[in-house]
Amino acid sequence: MAQPMETWHAAAAVTAACAAALAWARARRLTGLRALRHPTPPPLVAVENRILPMLKLPGFLAPYRDVPPPLSFATTGAVGNLITVYVIDVRGDLTFVSRGMLEAWGIDVAALHRIATRNLAARSERLRGLLEPVADAPAVLEALDGYDAARLLVASAYLTGPPARYLLAVPDEHVLLVFQRPPSSGIAGIATVVRRRHLAASLPLSPALFALTEAGPAALDATSEPQAS
Repeated sequence: MAQPMETWHAAAAVTAACAAALAWARARRLTGLRALRHPTPPPLVAVENRILPMLKLPGFLAPYRDVPPPLSFATTGAVGNLITVYVIDVRGDLTFVSRGMLEAWGIDVAALHRIATRNLAARSERLRGLLEPVADAPAVLEALDGYDAARLLVASAYLTGPPARYLLAVPDEHVLLVFQRPPSSGIAGIATVVRRRHLAASLPLSPALFALTEAGPAALDATSEPQAS
């Protein structure tokens, strides 16, 4: 039977070997990425109707921070601590939109965002009237198409009432919650529900609540006033 000290040394050796292997793999990956030339993207007219937004945490970009600028993802700030990335979705086969693609297409990220949210709004119109919450329970969207959370950006496409009626949450990348906005004294209870969903999420996104404003969704702070992104 191995002695405790021998076991510890063996475990440490395995850990060191794994770390070395990961460092080597990362170096190889980065070397390969730096050597890549940005491929010529398809014409914008060929893919424009397939561009859609996704909401992500900023850490999503961490593995790609060393790629050449043309290969880096096109992003915008979304709401709260979230960012928006963009994909070309061809029957579920996703290609992330890069800064090099925008340059080739001759558009900026603001134009890209308009295209993507317009497409997602059109894709979400079938949900109109189906996500109306009741007083004590949220409406829950789990379409599992990859864009549930991003529908926070296009709420007017599926909500029928005035924006001030609702609070929304995206505790998971594949969940959108729509609440009927209570008096200020009741917001803390809804925030607790969202935090619990966030803690239990398989792909946690945000524990925040969002209000709808003329400028779009805005995160609520502790005093329940919208904070612009």
